[in-house]
Amino acid sequence: MKKRTRKNYTQEFKEEAVKLITNQGYSFAEAGRNLGVNPNVLSRWKKEIEPVASSSQAAKRQIPCNGLCKISHGKYPDHKSKKLDY
Repeated sequence: MKKRTRKNYTQEFKEEAVKLITNQGYSFAEAGRNLGVNPNVLSRWKKEIEPVASSSQAAKRQIPCNGLCKISHGKYPDHKSKKLDY
């Protein structure tokens, strides 16, 4: 039996594939068909690439706190956690 080899894609190829989805409006299935890549792989690449892009953008802008900032995690001691009755 032959051992299967995995395809290796360059980082540039992955980024361009994700741009098809994010910038040009292709669906994962459509981009996957055109590139010969499984849509699940494209989804994984998008998740890997997006946090890098969003963290650099988040550093540039600050969102004001409206009192709900990570209260449940206790990271902001100035805010008081409230229990909600449902």
